[in-house]
Amino acid sequence: MAQGIGAIVAQRAAAEIAGLHAVAFLAPVVSGRMYIRELAVWSKVVDDNLGLRDEQRNGESGTIASLVMPRAVVEEVRKTDLRTIETAAASQLLVIARPDRPADAEFAEKLRALGAAVETAPFEGYDQLVANPTVSRMPVAVIDRLADWVCGLAATTLQPSQADVPAATSVAPLQGAGFSDLPVRLAKTITSPACSAGRRGSGSVVRPGQR
Repeated sequence: MAQGIGAIVAQRAAAEIAGLHAVAFLAPVVSGRMYIRELAVWSKVVDDNLGLRDEQRNGESGTIASLVMPRAVVEEVRKTDLRTIETAAASQLLVIARPDRPADAEFAEKLRALGAAVETAPFEGYDQLVANPTVSRMPVAVIDRLADWVCGLAATTLQPSQADVPAATSVAPLQGAGFSDLPVRLAKTITSPACSAGRRGSGSVVRPGQR
């Protein structure tokens, strides 16, 4: 799963991940140039809300709330446009798009043109999600749509490789509301949605670190 600028990272990293069959893109950053411009606007809003004086502000591109993106990364992001890619990240894709961002839909169409099986859904409540990160929560509708998609994938598509799962483990999975987590390495966890009768099939997602 890749959200925001993570879409650019996922697209670039996909070619180096063996056995990658499915990727979900949530509110993907399609145009890196537009993202850098939006980040500058958000940075000004944050600085204004903090009451910072002009001499206390960092006006460099890729900087927000004293968090600085390395210059080389800024330049790489700026020149990236996912509508110009030549290979889809995986054969099965989900794009949860912002309705007011035509680029999201254009990205989904590009992926289809490259031969991938693409499902789309609206990212309901996105503006509320990003308005105040300190109190925001991922919309339940988006979580449900993502879980439905994962459950709808063929079980073999998302089966972790033998390298991911140890031959034997004494760690019991963590059972949560609608999911289970199985730690298999220090920084890797297999997360499976609870695929009830109302959801198709079954599947799991191998992810590093935190959800």
